[in-house]
Amino acid sequence: MTGFSADWLALREEADHAARNEELGFQVASHLASHECPLILDLGCGTGSNLRALAPLLGLKQHWHLIDLDAGLLAHAKAQLRAWADYAEVVHNGLVLYWGEQQITVDFSQTYIDKDLPILFNKIPQLITAAAFFDLVSEQWIANFAQQLVQHSTAFYTVLTYDGEEQWHPPYPEDRTVLAAFHRHQGLDKSFGPAAGPRATTCLQQAFSQGGYEVTTAPSPWHLNAQDHPELMLALGQGIGEAAAHFAPSDAIHNWTDALHYRRHAVIGHLDLFARPLAG
Repeated sequence: MTGFSADWLALREEADHAARNEELGFQVASHLASHECPLILDLGCGTGSNLRALAPLLGLKQHWHLIDLDAGLLAHAKAQLRAWADYAEVVHNGLVLYWGEQQITVDFSQTYIDKDLPILFNKIPQLITAAAFFDLVSEQWIANFAQQLVQHSTAFYTVLTYDGEEQWHPPYPEDRTVLAAFHRHQGLDKSFGPAAGPRATTCLQQAFSQGGYEVTTAPSPWHLNAQDHPELMLALGQGIGEAAAHFAPSDAIHNWTDALHYRRHAVIGHLDLFARPLAG
């Protein structure tokens, strides 16, 4: 699965970090506190935004394994993480980052996670994490994924999974038509089978609960306004319009796109989820 540009990921990073549910992040940090140097796998890592948000909450030593199919995004991740750190060493194909008192070892893998799920457990991680990823995979893939983690008693933390809730202000008559068409597009196969879309968090919750995990969810909506996030609002709206155009009338798409210039704020719903084995 590819198709997310480094420019789009950079544009959304500030809003992503602001939206993440703080309390759930602290729960993850508490869960990992007993591990001297936890191994953390980041699925669909993009440019490393998830690490930049979560690593500061964790312990002094960490080992991250960043996984993505897009070699270009992995290259951007290496460059951006080196720029983010106070100091960085290049070690083989990875990095050792120094951020404050923390030492963060980072490996990178270009991996087809839709086909190579077992490879994630060549070395058992303490946590598998992802950001803005699981609404793109299928319900069956989620069930298989959860089963793999349950077998290894691995904790799971995902953030910013789209939940289907959107409020654009001021509202326009085309909003309902375009949103319905966008959700239809969300359900298309992104190489993992028909995508779960806004149902993804419910599917994850059910799969991990059935595996005996304690599962906690929390809202993490984007709160955007035209003064602080004009480029993000425009790019997001245009992306929704392009996706919805596969299923909505062209005049509705035209009116929706034109209305983007008059929108003052938007709330885009996401959910964060932390699932941990009860014995862990």
